[in-house]
Amino acid sequence: MPALTKASLDLPNQPESPSDPSDRKSEEEFMFEHKYSQECERMLSRFIESLDSSLESDESLKVLHHTEEPFIQISQDPKVSYGYKIVARLDCTSELAFEYMLNVDRWKQWDVVCDNAEIVETVDPVTRFQYIRTKPIWPISARDVLLFSTMKKLEDGKYVMVGKSMDHEKCPTKKGVLRMDVNFLGMCVFAEPEDNTKCRVVFVADGDPKGWVPKNIVKFGMF
Repeated sequence: MPALTKASLDLPNQPESPSDPSDRKSEEEFMFEHKYSQECERMLSRFIESLDSSLESDESLKVLHHTEEPFIQISQDPKVSYGYKIVARLDCTSELAFEYMLNVDRWKQWDVVCDNAEIVETVDPVTRFQYIRTKPIWPISARDVLLFSTMKKLEDGKYVMVGKSMDHEKCPTKKGVLRMDVNFLGMCVFAEPEDNTKCRVVFVADGDPKGWVPKNIVKFGMF
């Protein structure tokens, strides 16, 4: 899964207004019909229904890392081997943060372990297959993931993105690279109530990095 580091949080508040991610013809205005439509709705419903609890602190989760400046908290679900929740506060608007994190051309700027990120197929303006490969970090091998994802802007202004692993004929496994399996991931980005020039990101994921990964690397949400 993507790593959130201090460098990740140094997002510039650019003077020009970024394009609103929901301008990709949001589901509030259009319904895209294709063979993945039902799966998109299922993933979105699953995440949105659990969103209230995801935004609140959960005493059942084990906190692995916590800092106040910048605010980052990484927690693990003890019931799931690789179930994680990351909460971070960013010094930028929710629109800019969401657009920045969805732009695969910029992933290397905020994810220190990203070696390559590209869009394999654009299914519709809010749904796509994307490929991410991580750098090999001794003593572990390089990993990659093929992610099917969709996004939506909610009526209250929150931006959500959900995804899971899904095979694609244009992106077979590669020799020497272990393919991770993401059972489910969800991300919500929203403005801080007291200051809409700042935002909060909540990221939850359940997956399998495949193979051995040192606990100290898992701890900081790199996989």
